[in-house]
Amino acid sequence: METLSVVILAVAGIVIAAMVWAFLSSSVGMQQTSADFTITSVEVRQMSTGQCRIFVNIRNNGGQSFDQLYIEVLGPSGTGWSGSETISLPPGRTISRIYTPGCQSGWVAGTPLLVRVTLTSTPTSVQVSKNVNTIIQYGA
Repeated sequence: METLSVVILAVAGIVIAAMVWAFLSSSVGMQQTSADFTITSVEVRQMSTGQCRIFVNIRNNGGQSFDQLYIEVLGPSGTGWSGSETISLPPGRTISRIYTPGCQSGWVAGTPLLVRVTLTSTPTSVQVSKNVNTIIQYGA
């Protein structure tokens, strides 16, 4: 009888350990497959040279790396600028980018803009987009 009790307890312990392992591995798997980022800051400055400078800081707060960045800046009356580049942004890391396009027609200090950032994740080619409203500042 004691041997049967020991065998039953051993089997129950193995089953419980397997269930805990399955739960933990599925939780880690879900975290690793999420693709998300945060735009921590965006500034657009009108320079005295007539150019606009766009400063963007992005943090990867998901579980996948991003390898492609596409940025689009939309102004009044349909004016806009866009650019893309290959990047390396692993989970938990932050990147900063500066772009210097010519200021579009009507882009002066005080002009409201919409900045759209789209990142593409490495293994799954999932695209994640975020929008931020900003106002053009006057820079030196």
